[in-house]
Amino acid sequence: MYKVGVALTTLLAGTAFADLATTRIAPVAAWAESSQDTTAEGRVPSKVIDGSGLNESGEHDNTQNTGWMSAQNKYGWFVMDLGADRDIAAVKIWNFNWVNNKTHYEDRGVRQFDMFIAPSSLGFDGTRAPEFSSGDWILALEDQVIALADGSNSYAGIAPLSITNSTGEARIVSGRYVALRIDAGGDSDGYCGLAEVRVDVVSDVNAHVAMEGVSSVTSSSATFSGVVTTADASSAEVFLAYGESNRFVLGEGMTVVSCGQQNSGESFSKTVEGLDADKAYYGAFYTGSGSGTMWSAPKKFITGVISVRMPRDFCEAENLKRHIFFTRPASCAAESLEIAYALSGDAAADYAAQLTGTAVFAAGVTETSVEFAPVKDAGIAADKTLTVSIKPGICATDSTSTGSVTILDESSVAAANPSWTGSAGTMDWDAAGNWSSREVPNYLDTVTIDGNCSAADPVVASGDVAVNVLRVGASAGSIGALRLTEGTAFQAASGATVGGSESTGTGYLYVDGGATLSSSGALTFGYSAGSTAYGTIAGAVSAGSGKDILFGSSGSAEVTVNGGKVTVNISGQSGAMYLGRYQGSSGKLVLNGSSAVEAGYTTRIGQEGYGELVVNDTATFHNGAKYGITLGYGSTGYGKIILNSGKVTAGTCDGRIGASGKGEVFIYGGEFNSRGVAIGYGTGGTGYVEVHEGGTISSGTTSYHFYVGQNGNGTLFMKGGRAKYSKSGSLEIRVNSGASGLLTGWGEVSASDTGAEIVNNGIVRADGLGEERTLNISTPKYYYKNTIENDGTNGWYAVNKGLLSLKATGVSLDVTDDTTTTRSHTWGELPEDDVIDLVNSVRLVFTNVTTKISALTGKLYAPDRSDVPALPSGKEAVGVWKFDINGAYESATVEFRYDHVKAPRGVQMYQLNADGTTWTRLEPTLLEGYRAKVAVTDASRMFAAVAAKSGMSVIVR
Repeated sequence: MYKVGVALTTLLAGTAFADLATTRIAPVAAWAESSQDTTAEGRVPSKVIDGSGLNESGEHDNTQNTGWMSAQNKYGWFVMDLGADRDIAAVKIWNFNWVNNKTHYEDRGVRQFDMFIAPSSLGFDGTRAPEFSSGDWILALEDQVIALADGSNSYAGIAPLSITNSTGEARIVSGRYVALRIDAGGDSDGYCGLAEVRVDVVSDVNAHVAMEGVSSVTSSSATFSGVVTTADASSAEVFLAYGESNRFVLGEGMTVVSCGQQNSGESFSKTVEGLDADKAYYGAFYTGSGSGTMWSAPKKFITGVISVRMPRDFCEAENLKRHIFFTRPASCAAESLEIAYALSGDAAADYAAQLTGTAVFAAGVTETSVEFAPVKDAGIAADKTLTVSIKPGICATDSTSTGSVTILDESSVAAANPSWTGSAGTMDWDAAGNWSSREVPNYLDTVTIDGNCSAADPVVASGDVAVNVLRVGASAGSIGALRLTEGTAFQAASGATVGGSESTGTGYLYVDGGATLSSSGALTFGYSAGSTAYGTIAGAVSAGSGKDILFGSSGSAEVTVNGGKVTVNISGQSGAMYLGRYQGSSGKLVLNGSSAVEAGYTTRIGQEGYGELVVNDTATFHNGAKYGITLGYGSTGYGKIILNSGKVTAGTCDGRIGASGKGEVFIYGGEFNSRGVAIGYGTGGTGYVEVHEGGTISSGTTSYHFYVGQNGNGTLFMKGGRAKYSKSGSLEIRVNSGASGLLTGWGEVSASDTGAEIVNNGIVRADGLGEERTLNISTPKYYYKNTIENDGTNGWYAVNKGLLSLKATGVSLDVTDDTTTTRSHTWGELPEDDVIDLVNSVRLVFTNVTTKISALTGKLYAPDRSDVPALPSGKEAVGVWKFDINGAYESATVEFRYDHVKAPRGVQMYQLNADGTTWTRLEPTLLEGYRAKVAVTDASRMFAAVAAKSGMSVIVR
């Protein structure tokens, strides 16, 4: 923004800097982007200006609470207030200086900064960050590098930093506020601070000249007005400098014209001609009287026209906020600009509180707006007019710089419930002749668009639009299409339906970037059976508080979100998103780019119909309320998520994949995360998740479970990706006896913290699908168990060149005084299990432990892997194990639960020799429950079980 009274800069023409008398003063207030502490005793901005830690000799101590320290990585700006406009010559800085118990923190000082100065007219109070690019601040020092403190208790600080121009000439800058934009701090951990700052000000400048304003701006001329004040009431010669420099380095690249000799205290003006149209200019007065050349505050203006665009006429009883748009030429848009406007008309008083008279263009922006809400007055029942006009002085104006709108009294508006006819020959919503009512729809209307348009040629709405109900493609066999253009705010107060609001029909909705569609009711795509809806959303779409958004209610819908946002507003226990709600419906939602969906109290993908969510790029889909995300909710429901990248989260909620119906999730990249994960959640439900390399599925960071087969049928197929289960939670394969659970494939399965456990009542299978791949399952603490006794095929497997690795850290098998005491460990189950029963689980009993066994990792190999040496001729392994054991012991007994389906008559056991290529046959003891036990001196070499031939097994009962 640009205001009258920005900083003054003085070039010391013909006067040695040392000849000017200066006084070192302390600022009266200070603010910063952040502070590490918030109390007066802490490291806060006020400590930089209050003299704490600074002695009479100008030396600073090295204690911690006598300076300011930022919060981590938040040291962008520091501003000081001198209390009044002063002529500033230099700044004296003591950098942050703290030594604590011989630990040095002086490297947390400032290393590099830019210094800016602004006048009293800025009115800075620290409540918002300074806008250094706005022009209110004059750049006094750029890329200034200073030394860090020395850590001593008598630190003298940095030599005063004089203000110079780009060629090194000394200058004076007149202003009240001194700001440092800190580019670099000294400390690698992101903290930065200052110990003390003082400012050297000049006391003998004779003449000051002020810029009072710019007026009569046209495309080629402007008039400047000002006033000179001299200390001795004498006159002074005044010059005007102007140019296109947005940094306003005074005296450099400017055009200078004389304004003649001006008397002290008298206003004067100067008009310049020959300016280029549609450009931004800066102008300032300066005077050569006295000991230096003193410049006025620079003033910015543009020779382009600023135009006004008013909203369409509206009713005072509406609740849709309206917008007044202001536009400037692109060639004048490089920097921010504040403009002023005036209100007139008999409605001006009603809106004066909301429309404050100024608007700001951000840097690089050609259009800005101010927002206001309709005011229902208590006066005479009559329509009123509101007129907005750009005030002259900052820009050129013409007939487009004024606009008006009629505010209709509530008594003037009635519902006509129009349908689109297109009779006006255009696709413009605002053409009254295009509607059956011959009037543009109002906020009371139910509006129907079901003909005379197409997907390629939709009805086009712009600006602020309010209706009661919107129906697009409502009638049987009809086609309706609507586009909301950039900047449109469309409100359908009681709801909107795209595609068959009462019967079959096809609807198209396009919400362009920068457009919004909001409703106090539900939003439905594909309402009735046989209807079809299509949508493309680049803007924002939201349903009312506690209302639903449905993609495929009873019909079908396919909606693509291209960088836009879709929001369901939660109220109590309502506000849901559905994809495929009722039987026979179909709903597909595709998220591209940076799209974001906030889905509400619950999300059901395939409630009774088919629902599909596709997430690409950096898009996010989030459901943060109680019931999370459910796929395949009802018995006929089929829900699918395809996550190519981006993220799908249920936040503090559950992700239920296959409730009573079918749920599938394919993760090719990105992450699916929810508080609890349940694959195969409900009785009769089927859940399937496939996780590819680069993809992750995870449960929350609290004690919630990750279920594969809770009450239904669950499959987690790892194809190189990651599965993470939560702190103090568990990964459970087949939770209840009536369920089935399968974890298969290759990749990484891990827990986030200690206390996590793996419960396997189903099947965990490392499956390389013909390539040598590993399924790596690790827990920070060793918890593997089964809670449902197994006499079937549930257990641990490795097939198709797969390798299963169960890693456990924190195993503590200690040496005791009684070295004959045995220590046991069970791989794949709990040691407390007297009888191991999961297929391919193993119990190891170590005798005479001499060095604590602190870690143990077991690996189960598919027999067809290249790292499994060939067994003796004619032998085919049914199980291959290897244990990496950290510790020492005298001997061990190893007990295996073998695969009885492959070895119905028992097994023969082999152990790999130390040469790593040949095998030695062991004589196992076969136990009841399909178990075999062998005694060895080294349990860390590979074991293999081979199916025994008929008549060879002896089982000990």
